[in-house]
Amino acid sequence: MKNVFSGDFTQGFPFQGNMTGNDPSGFPFQGDFSKSETQVKPQPEIFETNDFVYVKLPMPNKDNKNLKLQHTNHQLILINYPKENEQSKYMLPSPVKRKGTRARFLDDYLEIQFIRLDESNISEIDISY
Repeated sequence: MKNVFSGDFTQGFPFQGNMTGNDPSGFPFQGDFSKSETQVKPQPEIFETNDFVYVKLPMPNKDNKNLKLQHTNHQLILINYPKENEQSKYMLPSPVKRKGTRARFLDDYLEIQFIRLDESNISEIDISY
């Protein structure tokens, strides 16, 4: 790399150091990036087993009666989460079945359990020469 870029090639990369905005010397943009100005969307913990896909969402306020859960085979859609009139979408790691999904509150989390969809359908494709 030194032969191609001569010397310290890392100086040519603009984004180095702490990217959170807490360290202005490592962040190329100027400005105040406090949490009060930019809201960070809660990130769920998503993992899968042989039979299920689990989504664990931070949910400190269990009184959110307007929360609605919807899903496709590949995506979880949360309506009125994290705040009222907001929508969040999360990709699932593998396809899930339409029926059999369960949700429950555990401590300060909402746990959603999906049944994995077995993709045993194999399609054969002809190759034209």
